[in-house]
Parts: sequence; C-alpha cells; structure tokens
Amino acid sequence: MADIEDVAKPAEEQLVGQLVNLINQLRIDDLTRKLTTQDKNLAEATQIMRDAMGKINHIILTNRGGTTGVHGFIAEAAEVGVKNAKSAVQGKKLLYSWVDDNGPVDLLRENTPLQLKFVETGGKFSLNAVEEHLQKYPEFIKKGGKYVIPKDFYEKIQRVRNMSPQEAARLTKNSDITPSQYRSIREMLHNHKNLSSKIEPAEHSYADVQANQIHKTMKAQNKAIHEEDQKIRADIQAEHKPNLKEGAQATVIGAALEGATSFAIAIKGKLGNGKHLSDITQNEWIDILKDTGIGTAKGAIRGSSVYLMTNALHMDGTVATSAVTAALGIAEAAFKFRNHEITKDEFISQAEMVCMDSAVSAIGSILGQALIPVPIVGPLVGNAVATYMYSIVKDVLKESKILNEYKEQIEALTKQLDKEYQECIEQINQNMQEYLEILSRAFSPDIEKAFNGSIELAQTLGVSENEILKNKEEIDNYFLD
Repeated sequence: MADIEDVAKPAEEQLVGQLVNLINQLRIDDLTRKLTTQDKNLAEATQIMRDAMGKINHIILTNRGGTTGVHGFIAEAAEVGVKNAKSAVQGKKLLYSWVDDNGPVDLLRENTPLQLKFVETGGKFSLNAVEEHLQKYPEFIKKGGKYVIPKDFYEKIQRVRNMSPQEAARLTKNSDITPSQYRSIREMLHNHKNLSSKIEPAEHSYADVQANQIHKTMKAQNKAIHEEDQKIRADIQAEHKPNLKEGAQATVIGAALEGATSFAIAIKGKLGNGKHLSDITQNEWIDILKDTGIGTAKGAIRGSSVYLMTNALHMDGTVATSAVTAALGIAEAAFKFRNHEITKDEFISQAEMVCMDSAVSAIGSILGQALIPVPIVGPLVGNAVATYMYSIVKDVLKESKILNEYKEQIEALTKQLDKEYQECIEQINQNMQEYLEILSRAFSPDIEKAFNGSIELAQTLGVSENEILKNKEEIDNYFLD
C-alpha cells in the first residue's frame, strides 16, 4: 500500500511549480491587460488627431477668418486636438474642448477659460492682442481665464522678463527682439502686474499653424504621439519582465512549503505505536529540525530554480518542477556515491528511479490540468492520483525484468510514434500539394482553366453538387431567373 508520504511529497513539490506558474501568469495577465488598454489609448488618440485634421481642412477650405485670421482658427483646432491626443495616448482624461462661438472664450480646459492669441502684428508677440481683449472683457482674468500665445512668442516674452539691463543694452534693430519691442513689452508687463502669470505657451509656434504649414505640423505631432505610444509600451514591457522580487517570492514559497512538509513528515516518522509529541526525545527533535532545515533549503532551491527555468527557458512550471526534483535527487545520490555510501549500480538505479518518479509526477499534473482545468487544483489532483497509482505499481513490479520490458515497450512505442508522425507529415505534404495544384488551376489566367478549376475546388471543399455552377446555362439561370 502506498504511504501517504509518497503522495504528499510529490504533491507539495508540484504545488511549488503551480504557485510559480500563478506568479508568472498574474504578471502576464497584467501585461496583456495594460497592452490592450494601450491599444485603445492609441486608437483614441489617432481618431482625435484625424478629427482635428478634418476640422482644420474645413477651416482652410472655407478660409474662415480671411487671409489674416485663418491661422487663429487653425491654432484653436490644432491646440485642442493635439493636447487631447497626447492625453489620450497616455490614458489620461481629455481636458480640452473647443467653444468655437467667436466669444470671449476660445477653449475650455475643464473649467478654465482659455483665449488664444496668435497675432504677429503690433510687435509685442501677441501681447497687444491680449491687451485689447482685456480692455473688451475686463472680467476674463477675474473669472479664472488665461491667455495662450504661440510658444515661440512666449519664450521671447520670458527672455524679455528675465533680461538684464546689460543684455537689453546690446539689442539692435536686427536682433530677434528689438529695443522697441523690449521697451513696449516691459512697459505692458509693468502696467499689468499679474498678467505674466495668466499667459501660457501654446502647443505650437506662430509659423506652425499657418495654412501652408499646418499639415506638416500635424504630421510631426502624429509621429510624436506614435513615438510616445512606443515608449509607453516599452515601459509596460520592462515593468512586466521577470524580476528579483518575484524570484524572492518563489524562493520563499518553495522554502515555506517544503520546510513545512518536511517537518510534518519528520514528526509523523517519530510517532506511532501510541507515541505522542510529548514522548519525542531531544535527539529526535534535533533530527526533526535537521530534516526540516534540509527540506527548507531544498524548497528554496526548487522555488528559485523553477522561477528561473519558467522565465529564462520558457518551461511550464510542472515540467520545471520535475526537472528540478530529478536534479536534486540525482545530486543527493551522487553525494552518497562520492562518500561511498552506495555502489555505482545503486547510484545508477537511484538516479533512474528519481527521474521516473519525476516524470510520473509531471505527467500526472499535466493530465490533471487537462481533465480538471482549474489552476493549481487540477495539477495537484492529477499528481496525487498518478503518484498514488505509481507507488502501488512500483511496490508490486519491483523486478528489473519488468522494468526492462517497460523500457522496451517505451522504445517500441517511440519508434511507432516516429513512424506514424512521418507518415502523417508525408500525407499532409501530399494533400497540401494537391490542394495548391487545385488552387493554381482555380486562379489560372486562362478563363476556361480557372472556371474548371473553381468547380474542382468547390467539390474538394465539400460544396454540394447542386450548388455548383458547371456551365453557362446554369450560370444564366442562377443570375437571370
């Protein structure tokens, strides 16, 4: 009769593998979820850019605002489109909306009113237009409104604000900021103390939003959005790579499970015949703790090794666990052999049995998962059943003759499977060749050959004979009746 230890130990070992599988699967599921979400983010951003470009094309086509004003409406549509697309690709809330009513507010950033001023005339980098708007709508800033000007104009205004008297003295009429512009901007900022804090840079420069330049600008923005998408995806991939934290978790899980199992098995081995825990001697407790320590160390090795193999070699946790179990068993037998505790034949025999035990454990777990598709539960049930049956068979069939016969059967089965596999491949190749020949006839440039080939293809694919048009008369009847 199989001992409970013969079933519990392999089950615990496979449980380690299944828990490592779970760790990996949770990471992969989260990766898949985030990449799927990013697919949606990119699709939304792309659609926003497409819609914005449609509005811009309409503005240009209708010449809204005339020759001197069309770029202002283009700037509004582009600002909303690009800002929202950049938010969308990052999975953030869309903040911008286009009011588009020729009123005091051009855009809304949630509840913040925005007025875009893309005005080159006046020599104040749009500040003259801001000042005119302030005079017409004095409550605009008091209600939380802000002005948005071309980013290149904003940069020049900032330079004026921060420019020292010595730098200002070196300005000439050929500078990108002339002395008169410097004085007029400084004067305006002095007259409107808080205005500088109410001005923001736009997404684009003045030149970017001109009718003859906007398509190139939007193409560049669209490219930048796709580059941002690739960066986000790379970050997601990097975030979900196997890591030391998960490796440590697998190590701790293996150590805890195997340590606890070894402790329980060691306790069970000391009890029996009416013996209780209180009857265990000090030396026996030392043996128990020793077995527990060895089990804990093995578990730590198993957990970390399985995690490494499942991620570096892309092995299933079940197979990886069996490979590690076999390796540990062979290592233990090798240690005994080097210390002359067992003979060479005994070493070979033990190594063979360890590999056989591990194989049975793996096969049982795989079959259990197939028959009971519940993570962890299926493999453990399959492992327990297979191990139990294997233990019974191993107790009954001990003679080497039976094991050799089993080996011969496996070899014969392997040869038979190889033969059948080759025959199957040859049949598939033959069928594929015939199918390709039929396809070539069905799509022949010669109309008659193509017609006959189409009939043959339909017959090959199992189309009913009464549904196949085989001649001109049947074709006429089908389309004209």
